[in-house]
Amino acid sequence: MAVDLSSELILRWDGAAPEQVPLFKIGGVTVLWTNGHSAALDRACGTEGIRVLGSHDVQLLAPARLGEATSEAAVVVKDGVWSGASMPKKEPAVIAGPSVRPWVRANGSLIGYLQAIYPERPPILGYSADAEAGVKPDKPPALSSLELALIDAWAAGGNYVLTLTPEHRQDLLRAKREALAAWRGIGRTARWLRRHRALFRFPTMPNITLLVESGDTTAELANLFYRENASPGS
Repeated sequence: MAVDLSSELILRWDGAAPEQVPLFKIGGVTVLWTNGHSAALDRACGTEGIRVLGSHDVQLLAPARLGEATSEAAVVVKDGVWSGASMPKKEPAVIAGPSVRPWVRANGSLIGYLQAIYPERPPILGYSADAEAGVKPDKPPALSSLELALIDAWAAGGNYVLTLTPEHRQDLLRAKREALAAWRGIGRTARWLRRHRALFRFPTMPNITLLVESGDTTAELANLFYRENASPGS
């Protein structure tokens, strides 16, 4: 039986070691997804109430392949955009006003789409900070932006697997002050979200019903509805 990840704080960290477990605890992690974990890591995580999942426990799939998922492993969707906002190049900063509309990158429409097409599967996003998620190679995201990614997913009724860049991991392992402060912030937010999960895990009545079928066109239609605050529910 697959593990229910809908209300967990999931960290993907390959090559995890027992001595890193206190760091995971600071970040509010309740599930560690890693490869080649050892008995020592299992014991260290168990002491801190962290469940360890191996590569065979999780399926990382594109939305179009969710129909191929088995029931033995949890399903994580590898699609998604890096949460944030941007303005046209001529604008110096992100400012919202009566005549100015920033471009908001969020995953609410994707989670709504997944809930409609695959209602039996919790929508868990597992995108990384790469070009596929809209991240430019010369502008890596700050570690603190993972907190926004987490809030974005939970607010829409889904979840997000924290996937750090190599730079994020290095900064944390070197105990850099800014990285640790951001990591503590993520942990604080994660604990608040889990404590108030009832706010984000209830059925909603859509003000617009969108008839859907599996495919990229439906996902894009849902995205356009969300951008105009129409938020279809089914």
